[in-house]
Amino acid sequence: MEQTIKLSALTISENNVRKVSASDVEDQQLIASIGSQGLLQNLIVVKSKKRGKYEVVGGGRRLAALQHLAENGDIEKGYPVRCVVKDLNDATEASMAENLKAAMHDADWFAAYMQLNEQGMSAEDIAKKFGHSVTDVRKLLKLGGVAPVILEAFRNRELDKKEVMAFTVSDDQDKQAAVFAAMKEGYGFTAWEIRSRLLPENVRSTEPMALFVGLD
Repeated sequence: MEQTIKLSALTISENNVRKVSASDVEDQQLIASIGSQGLLQNLIVVKSKKRGKYEVVGGGRRLAALQHLAENGDIEKGYPVRCVVKDLNDATEASMAENLKAAMHDADWFAAYMQLNEQGMSAEDIAKKFGHSVTDVRKLLKLGGVAPVILEAFRNRELDKKEVMAFTVSDDQDKQAAVFAAMKEGYGFTAWEIRSRLLPENVRSTEPMALFVGLD
């Protein structure tokens, strides 16, 4: 049964099966997301032995994020939270079902950030909304800007993340696609080989690499 419950009436349950916390970075991203978009997914709760209270068995990280926002004054302590109320006997099973989620593939994240950027959202705006550093967002946008055939190969596990990153040394998607096609017909992919095929053949004598290697 779904109902709206005040944040102040919610507490974490011992029946929540997730014991290993996410990283601090992931927690900050969740806080930023809820602060920007609101709570997009309901919590799963059971009635507490304490009158008027409910225990969260599914969505502990979301509860912690909401409590953090309330402590900072970003939302009211009585913020209405959408919850599905379960019987106590179903608490553990419901918590397990809640945590059986497939993570979104990195390629889909790259493409999503790229789409936001194309819609007019700056790297700074994206960083603020999703709890990333601006530097990380710019890297993700570079990855999202590679040729579509390369992103598709990444989704299909033909390339790993380092190899996709190697393609970003050039912004020319046609050239990226051509190098990808040539290497696919050859002996496979390495980040070093990808970069060497995409970088200019001629290097200025004043560039750090030329000074290090020497003109000879």
